[in-house]
Amino acid sequence: MAAEIREAQRRPLRLVTHSSPAPEVGRVSLVPLSSPSPSPAPVCIVADDDPSVRRVVTGFLERAGWAVVAVPDGDTLLAQIESAPGACACVVMDARMPGPALADRLARLHALRADLPVVVITGDRLLLGHDPDATVVPLEKPFLRQDLLAAIASAGARAAA
Repeated sequence: MAAEIREAQRRPLRLVTHSSPAPEVGRVSLVPLSSPSPSPAPVCIVADDDPSVRRVVTGFLERAGWAVVAVPDGDTLLAQIESAPGACACVVMDARMPGPALADRLARLHALRADLPVVVITGDRLLLGHDPDATVVPLEKPFLRQDLLAAIASAGARAAA
């Protein structure tokens, strides 16, 4: 997960030209900005077996300033969290996808990091509001960007309480 997080939090670069004795022979390179870079974006893991949902949710979050690690199933999600439990600021995951059942995923996430805000996205109304865990917020599909961001904020506020 560390490599993926570093990739997601790429530092801004600037174009630098290097002069040479012969003006027609110059080099161009990308170097990190010398000014202090802004703090890294918070990382959200998006887990959904539908690539189009992962793409849309990733776009919503990146436009809101998040760094995103997108994974296709529950096993990969749990492996990412296990590899670096403190590196993730929140999880947005589908209720039904390959890997452990929702209740098992939530229990393992809670065991790894009890304060981790989780948004469970689902098209099944029966699954909404089923979990008493204060850090889990359900969100019904389809949803708008502002609904997703509000759900993440709500899960974060619950986790901080």
